Amino acid sequence: MIVALLVASLLFQVQDRGKIQGAADAPAKDRRAQIVVDEHGEDVVQIVSANSGQVLKTFQVLEDIPPDGPCVSVLQIDWPRTDTITAECHQNPTDSLYVEIDPETLKTKRAMMNYAGFAASSPDHSKVAAFGPVPHFATEDQQSKYIVVDNSVIYPLPAGKRAEPLAPLAIYPKGRGGDTVEFKTGAVPTASGVHDIGTLVWSPDSARVAIIDTTFDLTPGMDTPKEIGPEGTNTRCHDKSALVVVDMDGRAQSFPLSVPGGQTPEISWKDAAHLDVRIKGAAKTYVVK
Repeated sequence: MIVALLVASLLFQVQDRGKIQGAADAPAKDRRAQIVVDEHGEDVVQIVSANSGQVLKTFQVLEDIPPDGPCVSVLQIDWPRTDTITAECHQNPTDSLYVEIDPETLKTKRAMMNYAGFAASSPDHSKVAAFGPVPHFATEDQQSKYIVVDNSVIYPLPAGKRAEPLAPLAIYPKGRGGDTVEFKTGAVPTASGVHDIGTLVWSPDSARVAIIDTTFDLTPGMDTPKEIGPEGTNTRCHDKSALVVVDMDGRAQSFPLSVPGGQTPEISWKDAAHLDVRIKGAAKTYVVK
């Protein structure tokens, strides 16, 4: 059985060898970055001339940042700016790294954990915001999400705390959203104030982010295992949704929202001080200070 699995794995590697898994053109359209499976079954990135198809450079994502690199599996690649290639380095089902690379030197410019699979660069390209975390095999009450900009948690923060100074190249911080969740023990333990963040939009001046944040209380089912339990084993109640606008130092403005079940509000900035929230086709403008 083990031999058969090894043979199947080798055949899979051979079949995929040289296959292009994803590609992105440079802004000037003169070069292309593409993800290719090498002879070891690992993902490498090639920079190719758009005119001749000649491979100009080949490298592995994060090969210059031990012990995290090199990255074996690259899920996505983009070339948003002349001086920056971005990639998502996949590590496990709920754990990946957002990476920025200089296409000339191949040096890593930024690498940050992106547990929830979402990362967004600010309009001026100076910062990156991500949701976090959805820890692999964590209990549901430990999956309270929060917002990280570069290596600093900016929301939610415990009362009286401000965000730590940002750093351009860092791995995801060790803190977690559970730092603001209240845990009540007893015959039926509960977690109060769990955060679910599903939307994030940068302001046009790159000074803050707008999010839709839904807090709720969670009572785990008596049969919920250590890992994420089957749907229906946990009781979620007291949902409260809000539009929250967060500055880089962690100061937040909150506007309560009434969100019908199954609806996902849409956010769009009109300018640096006004934004629209659209729910079920109806839009309302909010003014932020």
